Amino acid sequence: MSGGIDLSKHNLIVKHATLNDKGRWFNFVSTVQADFCGINLVDDEKFRSGMLKNMRRGTAIYIEDASIDNTPIIGGLTFSSNQNHISWLAVNANYRRKGVASLLMNYALCQLFAADEIKVKTFL
Repeated sequence: MSGGIDLSKHNLIVKHATLNDKGRWFNFVSTVQADFCGINLVDDEKFRSGMLKNMRRGTAIYIEDASIDNTPIIGGLTFSSNQNHISWLAVNANYRRKGVASLLMNYALCQLFAADEIKVKTFL
């Protein structure tokens, strides 16, 4: 592997986020919010309430790196089973191009209805 993080030495775990994870989740969001056109996602009430709603519904998933102290969240995704769409995806810059987003997408796609059209929502 050229440069960056070698994931073979890491213990990556996919989990459903719960309200108990909200502090860790929004800490992760603060590490990726620069990738969202300068929007302050952490303080945006609409974004926060949407993320909390997804946590309550079981439609927010994340990957943590259990090989690092405090097991940081390194990637997150939200989806809607009802509307069959992916609504948010982000990966920590240090873990990009390593398959983290693919792990999240594969997990989410198993939760959605493959026979129907799957949509990806974007926002500005």
